[in-house]
Amino acid sequence: MLRISSCLLVAVACVLAAPDPSTKISSDLQARLKAGEKVSIIMSMVGGTASTLQQINSQRIDNRGILLNALHDALVANAERSQRGVLKRLSSRSGVKSFWISNQIFVKDADSELVKLIAEDDQVESINEEVVAHLDEPFDMKVVETLADEHQWGVVKIQAPEAWAEMGALNGNGVVIATIDTGVRVTHEALRDNFLGPYGWFDPSSITPAPTDNNGE
Repeated sequence: MLRISSCLLVAVACVLAAPDPSTKISSDLQARLKAGEKVSIIMSMVGGTASTLQQINSQRIDNRGILLNALHDALVANAERSQRGVLKRLSSRSGVKSFWISNQIFVKDADSELVKLIAEDDQVESINEEVVAHLDEPFDMKVVETLADEHQWGVVKIQAPEAWAEMGALNGNGVVIATIDTGVRVTHEALRDNFLGPYGWFDPSSITPAPTDNNGE
């Protein structure tokens, strides 16, 4: 009898200690789901990528190529391991995308029932509504071009002419420059003859094969 009572006590303790899955769901998201809305969500997995990054950093890899490959492989393996259960639950749905680089999963138009089901997975740390960043409307370049002088205002603002004078013969030949932006107009006079070409363009949003600018062409 004592042994049975002890087992029951342990079982009750485990049930009481189990976290409430709803605590993983942000309050704003819960409110929208309660109102019957379907919401696009981002779920973050337990641990994120911290331990993986720490592990790679501890290896002290000097070769940049080897380091990047090791980092990629480790992050992919980490995401596959932690996301396996959730992705299996979502295998019959469309609008699901896994992000190995941040160890997160995007789900389009999730309802309350689906979000609650996802929250029950032990590997899910938090669930939030997708945040959409809205871009400013593009300027009318016909107006802006009338303001251009010998150097455009941005060039002057960062004191580029002074830097050029200081560098002397160091004019940047052979230097590869990368930018992160909403798009690129490859016909721009500063780019059309200098674009790197193969491996010089990556569009994670629209997956366009060549430089494109849909915001401010």
